[in-house]
Amino acid sequence: MDMRYFILGLAGFIFAAFAVYAPASFAQSSQPIYRPYQQQKKKPPVKESMAADILYNNAAQNLIDGRSAKFNYMNLRGLYYQTRQYDPLGEETVRKIQDLAYNVQSTENFRAIDEALAQYNGLLKAHIANLAVVSQAIALAKQDTRFGDAQFLTRVRRGLFDSVIHSGDGMTLDGAYDVITMDEEVLLLSHLNYEVLTTKLVKTGIIYYNMHYVVERETQNPYAIFVNVTFPMKRLEAQRTARGTSVEVPKR
Repeated sequence: MDMRYFILGLAGFIFAAFAVYAPASFAQSSQPIYRPYQQQKKKPPVKESMAADILYNNAAQNLIDGRSAKFNYMNLRGLYYQTRQYDPLGEETVRKIQDLAYNVQSTENFRAIDEALAQYNGLLKAHIANLAVVSQAIALAKQDTRFGDAQFLTRVRRGLFDSVIHSGDGMTLDGAYDVITMDEEVLLLSHLNYEVLTTKLVKTGIIYYNMHYVVERETQNPYAIFVNVTFPMKRLEAQRTARGTSVEVPKR
């Protein structure tokens, strides 16, 4: 079997794993909840900087070394979106991870293997705050222990996702969930056990929100869920401006 296709096939498995989370409970209502926000969140995006790179690198190394019994994943995510390597979609980094894993498994040259593994580990550390990247790494580690400790990476994924869940309640704009990658939003909605009917992107000043019109699967009660997508949208804006292309809303 071509190992490249085997590796790529594993990526889809990870997203199903989040079904183990129990659905969140909200007050029931026969009408959608559109509560006007009282005060807009004051969280403008911070431009990437070398200082953020250093702070993020130190935090990521502390996580990998297990230096903190109660690691602050919210802080790690907050540093990640300020780094130069921040990947709001995760697709490019996941492809690089897959290519490096394929290089490791498709050769018997020890030097080439060591070089590919060093690049793999460096890339994983640089993006260990990215749910999509960590999910891919879990799939690879389960297949081949050279790609890391699957149990450790699973704990990292849970810590990252818990910090998303605790970032808000999603019931108003002011209480919107904060996400730093688009995959966080996908997994968040899956965890909440809602069926998304429509989604509207709202821009208020420099703040971007996705307003999801949803129904709860078990009760069919309608809601509006708010997700703050400012950080990924701002980075995508900057990337596309640099390329001279227009900004498009990512579709998931």
